[in-house]
Formats: sequence, C-alpha cells, structure tokens
Amino acid sequence: MIYLTQAQEDLYNIIKNKPGIMWSEMAAAYNRKSTSEMIKILVQKGAIRRKGTRSKYRYYTVDIEYKIQDRRNRGNDCADPIAIMHRNAVFTAAQRRYVKSNKDKPRTQLAKELGMSKLEFNSAMEKIGGAT
Repeated sequence: MIYLTQAQEDLYNIIKNKPGIMWSEMAAAYNRKSTSEMIKILVQKGAIRRKGTRSKYRYYTVDIEYKIQDRRNRGNDCADPIAIMHRNAVFTAAQRRYVKSNKDKPRTQLAKELGMSKLEFNSAMEKIGGAT
C-alpha cells in the first residue's frame, strides 16, 4: 500500500479515467503548475507507469491499493524510527532544569550527559523553544 496526497489522487484519477493519456492532455485537465513533478512522484511510488518514447509518453494507472495522506497528520503513519524519535523527543522536568543550569556546555555534550542522541536533544530543545 502507498500513501497519496489529495492532489496526487486527483492526477491518478485523471489518468485512470483516460488510460493512455499524454502529458499535454493531462496538464490541461489537471490545471496545476506542478504536473511534471507530480507525475514523477506517482511513477516513483509505482501508482502509474508510462510507455512510449521520451517525447510521446502515454500514462497508465497501476491497480494498487492506496490511502489518502491527511495533510494535518503527515507523520503519524510513519514507520521511520528517526522520524518517530524526533516526534517523541521531550525533556523531563529534571532534564529541563539540568539544561537550564548548564547553558554554557555544547549541545553534543549535554545530549551525551542526558543519555540522548543529539537529534533527540535538538528536537526536545526545539519543542521548548530554547536555545543554548
């Protein structure tokens, strides 16, 4: 299963309703500046395929299961452990006090002393709006 934005689904449906559509027809029907970029993304995701020579590609949909990615909820279905770590990084009250009392130390050292990665530390700092 893949995730598509609403705009990607709109373009996918245009292609699905007219198999073998050419880029010029698609651009006219889609009526957005980002048609070329959106096509690249859909091809990379495996939602559409193209046939033909470079200047005369025809586009076809691939029967694939997809979900619409909610714009407000982009990272919630993410299985990337780094993104999850970034989203969940917060300081405890004791860690916050320690950071405030050691503002002169570099972030790398503070992160190490708190048992966090520097990414986690920076993410937590960003959430509290602090700068050391």
